[in-house]
Amino acid sequence: MQSVLAGILLVIINILLEIIYIVSLPVLIPVLWHKHYLRAVFFHFDFPKGGILIHAASVGEVMAIQPLVLRLLRDDPSAIIYISTTTVTGLKVAKSIDPRVLGFLSPLDLWHLRLRQLREMQPALICIVETEIWFNLFHLAGKADVPILILNARMSGNTHRNLSFILPLLRLTTRSVKEIVSQSEGDTARFKSLFTCQVTGSGNIKYAVSLPDYDPKETRAELGYSESDMLIVWGSSRPGEELIARDLYQDLTHVFPHLKLIVAIRHPKRSAEVRQVFAGFEPTFESEESTPGKIHIIDVIGKLNMAYSICDLAIVGGSFTDFGGHNPLEPAYYNKAIVIGPYHSSCKASVKKLREAGGIVISDKDKLLDDVREILHSEAKRTALGASAKRVLNENSRSLDDHIAAIFRWIKA
Repeated sequence: MQSVLAGILLVIINILLEIIYIVSLPVLIPVLWHKHYLRAVFFHFDFPKGGILIHAASVGEVMAIQPLVLRLLRDDPSAIIYISTTTVTGLKVAKSIDPRVLGFLSPLDLWHLRLRQLREMQPALICIVETEIWFNLFHLAGKADVPILILNARMSGNTHRNLSFILPLLRLTTRSVKEIVSQSEGDTARFKSLFTCQVTGSGNIKYAVSLPDYDPKETRAELGYSESDMLIVWGSSRPGEELIARDLYQDLTHVFPHLKLIVAIRHPKRSAEVRQVFAGFEPTFESEESTPGKIHIIDVIGKLNMAYSICDLAIVGGSFTDFGGHNPLEPAYYNKAIVIGPYHSSCKASVKKLREAGGIVISDKDKLLDDVREILHSEAKRTALGASAKRVLNENSRSLDDHIAAIFRWIKA
């Protein structure tokens, strides 16, 4: 009886949504156009059919699944992978993962739009990242016999309570969900109470970082540094941080005569601005292919990880001025001592986990000099910080294997 009532409710909701959509279309079109989201309504998918559709809402979710996508393409170079997002910035990041990725903005979750999407794409498998419950997509996928996986799944207590109130509707529309791979024990328990499919706890996939490996000795020589040089890398610097880095370097050189500074600026177009900050220090620039001096500015894309691999200390930028911080897991991959500033909202969970493991130092402008001096004075402290950071990644490394296994289970089913 509950299932019948849920079915009637779904029909009523969809009729109302379609009416609202038609009536509001004259207003909706300019709004969507202004937000660069018109393709969520007017779309045509001229893609190869039968691929794996991964839906990742925004930048955070896209970044989390990057190792997964690259692993899929490595294990099966002929794989067709689509990534849909609900934000324009997320779409840009998705397309930058690999040229073979077919990215698009997710259609609005209206019955006729989802029906057209599935008919045009005919995906073999749909993967939803974290917690995105799209009732029409799920329900129509079930009718089309397309299996759905929820990957890197997480669910807050509030979301669990809200979904519990509409459990019959949830169960009706999510019969297509065949397996859930969750982040934690709590997430596993919450999903198990709502879904009848297999739920497996596997850790957070975003910690399954996969980066190029470099030989530190050879890379130092290749980049023009000696083994005796002490290197600080300030990664992904933002406006205002180059000045902090400059003053920090100036104060430290009195104590560490072999100290050298590498600043990788987040946006290369700021190169001229950064040159002015370091005027008088004779900085060298990567774009000019010059041999690195005491202060070297990386103003090209793709060299930051190489710099992280040879440094003695990594300072994560975007966190000492209010830009939300950047990824601390990249230097963690290379076993590096890491310092990050107080503004790290965009990577809050990663910083929390690293801090709990003793793998990162949270600093600020006022105490940065003291924190860095203490770390550089002690090789044992640098080693301990780096080992603890790497351990966080290793403890979650099996998550990627679990996710890949789940995908191949159902893509071949």
